[in-house]
Amino acid sequence: MKLTRILVLGLACLAMTAGSAKAGNLGVANLFNEFIFTDSTRQNVDSWGLVAVGNNATFNNFTVASHVNSGSGYSSYSAIIGNNLTGTQLNVGGSVPTNVLYGNQKTIGAVYNNSGGTSVNGTLPSFFTDAQSYLNALSDTLKNEAINGQTVENGFGQFILTAQGSTALQVFDVNGDHLSQPSTNGFSITANDPNQTIVINVSGTNVSMTNFGISLSGVDQTHVLFNFYEATTLTLTNMGFPGSILAPHATVVGNSGQVNGTLIANSLSGTIETHSYAFSGNLPGISPVPEPSTFALVATAGLFAIVPGARRRLLK
Repeated sequence: MKLTRILVLGLACLAMTAGSAKAGNLGVANLFNEFIFTDSTRQNVDSWGLVAVGNNATFNNFTVASHVNSGSGYSSYSAIIGNNLTGTQLNVGGSVPTNVLYGNQKTIGAVYNNSGGTSVNGTLPSFFTDAQSYLNALSDTLKNEAINGQTVENGFGQFILTAQGSTALQVFDVNGDHLSQPSTNGFSITANDPNQTIVINVSGTNVSMTNFGISLSGVDQTHVLFNFYEATTLTLTNMGFPGSILAPHATVVGNSGQVNGTLIANSLSGTIETHSYAFSGNLPGISPVPEPSTFALVATAGLFAIVPGARRRLLK
């Protein structure tokens, strides 16, 4: 009887934590720094926040949850891997114990959990498929929103985006083919109110952005979303993104630089860093926002290890 109560309590804690997915228009992905539908290969870099990988993760000296602390959080997981966890080394940072969940095999050379926690073999049924369906629909919805922001290409390789009026949602259209030109050397975004939500819809199936700055005025990175709605390949080289990236169909290759927000992609590789500035803008509603009904974790081993850490934490 006592054993059953412990199991139920642990699953209930996880389910309640999953409910916080409603807090952001990116659904459950809003609570992660990296949310990848299929495979991720990361090396010699870190993610300040939590990482979710739908299929195989190959981590070679990759650090997750380096800025997770006792003041805030998601659940007890710093990394959720849908299938196999391979590579040489995964480092789990932060100041509180968090666990690594993997769905199939763990053949990685070492997992160093600096604040305690463990590796758990188990699955979250429909976690990734539900989120992927929602995020695909969100990307499609955003690309069809009426353009009300002004985008100017000034002829000197600079994109100047300026909000028009006081409308809360400011939507911009940027040509990804133009953005990919070697002559591109600057990108600025100006809002009229710090609470405005900035959505930049970027066209193009193959988008490459290399070595130029993106500046913000009148708004911060938590209110900015880049929607690469048709990209199948997105290459980022020495780029700093002040905002979140929604690229649900894209193979993203990140060569140095950083994303100050959530990075959502079909697959990810490279050395780009991700910093945990959760998106807090307001987007058009997509119903329903998925809450993985599962947080009924089906674990094959290590189930009890997750129970003590299941209280709610936020990312700083």
